[in-house]
Amino acid sequence: MKQTNRGDILVIGMGNVLMQDEGIGVRAVEELENRFHIPDGVRVMDGGTTGMELFEPMRQCDCLIVADAVNA
Repeated sequence: MKQTNRGDILVIGMGNVLMQDEGIGVRAVEELENRFHIPDGVRVMDGGTTGMELFEPMRQCDCLIVADAVNA
C-alpha cells in the first residue's frame, strides 16, 4: 500500500485495475499524485483491493475521501 505525505485529509483510491473500470479509484489517485502537488496535511493512498489494512489510516484522519467504482 503506497502512501504519500501525512495529514488530516486522507484520499484513498480503491479498485482492481485488472477489472477495467472497477480500477478507476486507483487510477484517479495515481493521476492526482502525478498531475498535482499534494499539499501538507493531505495523504494519498492507493488502497487497491485491501480491506482491513485501511482501518488504521482511516481512523487517524479528520476527513476521508474515497474514490471507488464497481463494474456491474
